[in-house]
Amino acid sequence: MWYNIWYEVEGVSKELGYNEDLKWEEAKKTARLSGFQNQWIEIIDHYNSNDGKHLQIFCVIDGIKYRIAYILDDNRVLLITKNNGIQTKDYDEVNESQKLFFYKEETKEQNYILEEGQTFYTQASINIYI
Repeated sequence: MWYNIWYEVEGVSKELGYNEDLKWEEAKKTARLSGFQNQWIEIIDHYNSNDGKHLQIFCVIDGIKYRIAYILDDNRVLLITKNNGIQTKDYDEVNESQKLFFYKEETKEQNYILEEGQTFYTQASINIYI
């Protein structure tokens, strides 16, 4: 399966090669060695958990685009909405959805409080680069 990664600089989209983000390459290698090759939810979770800041994977569910952020402790997937809000979806639903890959040069860290009962490595809040 071939995926293009696009990035945006000053409002202009350009194509990016995979090997230009070393954290992304590390996440893919770790996934492959752990038996999760091409498991994009697992890969982006690892990338984000290891301070990956630029590569973003989006999924399209019911015609709505969400950015995949992390796998929560209950195995639901934490998603970022169009307005930088958070939402969760079932792992299988996200896994079966169409994926889009983007590279964002400028990011900033934002803290999110998870819904009651949801945790990420037992924590009720999470920092995400947006």
